[in-house]
Amino acid sequence: MDFKSLSLLRRLQGWTPSQLAAQLQLTEADIDALERGEGRAESLEALSNLYNLELDALYEGRLEPALDDQATIFLFHGDYQTFDAGDLTILEPALQAARQLALASPEAMRRRLGFSPVRVDSSSPSAAAQQGYALARAVRAGLGLREACLPDMSVLLEQLGIHLAVGALQSPELRAAAILDADRSSAAVVLSSVDERRRDNPLLARVYLAHELCHLLFDASHPGQIQIALDDDQTRNHVAFLEKRARGFTAELLLPRAGLRELLGEPPRHGLEDEEARRFVREAREHFGTPWEIAATHLLNLKYFGKECWYRLSRSPSPYEGALEHQTTLPEEGAPSPPERVISAQARQARETVARLEAERAAAIGAVLGEAVGLAEAGQPRVAKQRLAEWVEEALYEARFSDVSCLMEQLQPDVLPPSALTGILMMSWPARGELGASRERFLARVITSLREDHGWEEERVQRTLERFK
Repeated sequence: MDFKSLSLLRRLQGWTPSQLAAQLQLTEADIDALERGEGRAESLEALSNLYNLELDALYEGRLEPALDDQATIFLFHGDYQTFDAGDLTILEPALQAARQLALASPEAMRRRLGFSPVRVDSSSPSAAAQQGYALARAVRAGLGLREACLPDMSVLLEQLGIHLAVGALQSPELRAAAILDADRSSAAVVLSSVDERRRDNPLLARVYLAHELCHLLFDASHPGQIQIALDDDQTRNHVAFLEKRARGFTAELLLPRAGLRELLGEPPRHGLEDEEARRFVREAREHFGTPWEIAATHLLNLKYFGKECWYRLSRSPSPYEGALEHQTTLPEEGAPSPPERVISAQARQARETVARLEAERAAAIGAVLGEAVGLAEAGQPRVAKQRLAEWVEEALYEARFSDVSCLMEQLQPDVLPPSALTGILMMSWPARGELGASRERFLARVITSLREDHGWEEERVQRTLERFK
């Protein structure tokens, strides 16, 4: 067996034989034997666990990443929901490369982690789509894009620390897939190289990547699970609503309402003639670089024309070859991952980075609360209320729901005046679905505090509960 690569792997880590021995609780002689291919089975197993490598492959002298069951895979399908396990040989290296990118680009990872999972609005398909619009606007605002045409989508993913790969995915009708570490520190998207639709219309790459971006930023991840997302599923289930939200997100991210109004003006009050409507679609897709279908459907949803007009337009779309500035720069199929293997020690480092960022966020929120409490204690309750209300309003506008949840968990109701407490409840009421259990717990603590700490009468307490629950 040839184990020369083990010494290379150790050197890439920057470890001496003695340092590696300390990591594995072995001796330097054990490490020397391993790198000569003469190590004991117990030593080899310890090495595979440290480097997250397949033990059977390691016995054969090959370095293969172990299948990581601490990740979520999102699949964007066509009409089928089967999954070919052979595709894991493409998805797993993509995740390993994503871990390397996370370590190399901490600022990009920080930027991506500024967007947190949001519970999907499952009250109706339309509500889920509208939620997708709001999340897309939050991403645009966070990246300073507002109404501008998106740049090359590969550049956008890079700015968010997301690895992009292309591979021959074998699952039937699988057009794109996304994979996310359990701690959300690393993320990757894989486009299928055998997707004939994208081959015929390269602009679909922008659509697929925007769609997967919504999953990676806002869908809840479940370690070890594969979440099938059928793009034609109209049933009332959780996945269908996630897809509705991702579609709305994709449309608004690629064709922002503010940008369309700047380009086309406000939606007309009267019905458009087909030729005028066709011009609107043509100008929108040429400016923002999208396929005909997504431009027409989004303009319909924004009420630029009616369903009958849309139906006629959809039956005879115009061919369009996108300008170079709208093309997506894709890596070569099967392009090798960075030579540095991402191994367990580096994965731990990424998790430590995430934990540090979370601690910094909690400290920043604690500072806001401390300021408000100080103002209240200094006899300025109205200023304290205004400070908290402004912070909550800004956080909700930017879809930083996890930040608001963190504030609610940290806040002790007895240290603030009732007006500040009810102000937070009022500001957060429209986002009660996204804030979920954290807001419910906060409401319960506020009600208890109003009753016990602030001496409110029971009738007033109940009116407050009914108003804000």
